[in-house]
Amino acid sequence: MKNTQTAAPPLWRRLAPALVAIVIVVHTVQPRWVLDSLDQLTTGPVALLNPADFLLIPFVFMAGPAMRRAVRATPWSMPLWIGALLVVGGLLAVAVHPSVRGGVIVFRLIAGLGMIWLIAQFSKEEFVGLLALPVMAVAFVEGILAIAQLQTESAILPAWTGAAAPVAIDGVERAAGTLGSVQEMAALGLIAVGLGVAAFRTVPLRRRRLWLIPIAAGALPVAISFSRAALVGAVLIVGTLFWGMIRETRDWAPVVAAVSIGLALPAVVFAGSWATRVEQSIGDAEESGLNVRIEQLEHAWSLIETDWPIGVGPGLHAVTLEERLDHGAPQASTVQSVPVHVAAEDGAVVGGLLVLMFLALAINAGRRSTENRVLFIAPLAVGVFYAMPYTSPAGLLMSAWWLGGLAALESRREL
Repeated sequence: MKNTQTAAPPLWRRLAPALVAIVIVVHTVQPRWVLDSLDQLTTGPVALLNPADFLLIPFVFMAGPAMRRAVRATPWSMPLWIGALLVVGGLLAVAVHPSVRGGVIVFRLIAGLGMIWLIAQFSKEEFVGLLALPVMAVAFVEGILAIAQLQTESAILPAWTGAAAPVAIDGVERAAGTLGSVQEMAALGLIAVGLGVAAFRTVPLRRRRLWLIPIAAGALPVAISFSRAALVGAVLIVGTLFWGMIRETRDWAPVVAAVSIGLALPAVVFAGSWATRVEQSIGDAEESGLNVRIEQLEHAWSLIETDWPIGVGPGLHAVTLEERLDHGAPQASTVQSVPVHVAAEDGAVVGGLLVLMFLALAINAGRRSTENRVLFIAPLAVGVFYAMPYTSPAGLLMSAWWLGGLAALESRREL
């Protein structure tokens, strides 16, 4: 009789998925190390190493198998190719423009590629319990902490956790929990909702109603980020779900309700702040903000024109602007868009290929299920209007969770 018993997976494969969940929980706390004070580093969180970064070391060793799978897999996995492109582009650019800052970024890019490769192999249970659920839980906790910070006008937690008191941005008080910015808050909430939706139909029928609770809870950071990019992402998520409800199955009706409630209730509580943001969108403040973004694009284009083959080096966008512009360049002058930022730092070829790969990823998601479309579109607006998914430590890891989730959906018709 033929032996049909399958061999048990190696020990590392059984333990590594749990490490993903640990990283998700721990890496939102961002205590900064002394590297920030070294002369060769400019200020900014992307140049820093956090104690939690040691948890990323095992994923660095997974980058090799990830590269091999990206090249050999048929059909190609676009999430893996995007991760591999950023690693190769970063390595080439940092070799030509070496810096400690660039080395830290490349380290995180390599670890991110390994994480994408591992998540792509997740079983249904691992996807639900070790990816979607931890991200939704962390999003909810960060959202609750941000609300407490807004109400008390204090950091709540000690400074070593990365928590900070609310600050007024564009006339609106904003808090980010233990994260570095409200854009990170927005991206975390959008990805949490996307992963929750992606896992919804893999949850047993008897538990699906309960699963609606963490989906709604995960949307909390979006509602209190007061970010217009987050608002665009929320509208796209609800619209895509509604379209899926009409075209595919009415199973999505309770999910539409859960996401809408999770977004609407906190937004109503902080309606005044959202009203201010809407007024800014149609007033002089929007024109001023548009002028700033145009200036950022012009600065980035000047870097791309002069350093198009290999870029100015990872993490050196602002530094190079300060050196080249007579009047100096404040941090706000760095371009706020992932593809353009990558083109400036890693070269026009890498930036152009990144855009093409994202287009291929969008086409692939459009041809698949509602889960694919929602997860793909969830954080897209944040990546288009902000460089945070590439320039911040937490943002890079969130990008890895997002791309890993898309790769997992690609690797099987149904998780």
